[in-house]
Amino acid sequence: MGRDHLRLALDDRVGECEIDLPGADASVTGSQVTGLAYVRDTITMKIVTAAPGLLVLTENFVPYWHATVDGNPTPIHRAYGTFMAVAVPSGAHNVAFTF
Repeated sequence: MGRDHLRLALDDRVGECEIDLPGADASVTGSQVTGLAYVRDTITMKIVTAAPGLLVLTENFVPYWHATVDGNPTPIHRAYGTFMAVAVPSGAHNVAFTF
């Protein structure tokens, strides 16, 4: 698994996923995901982004997944019909998906 399994969408539409992201700007670039780790039933990563956006993880959306951003529970949205997405604010954050 690598960086090809992640995508940061810096707008409020990802397939049928539509979320209110105040300050989202599709023209902003330079986001970075580091420290991607798959350990048992948890996927963790660090993200730094200049604008709010949706972090899309190309793992199949299943309702048994839970997500946190900086340790705070956050909803998981369906993206592109089958993947998982979470809203992330601008700045540096720790994101975790747990099954």
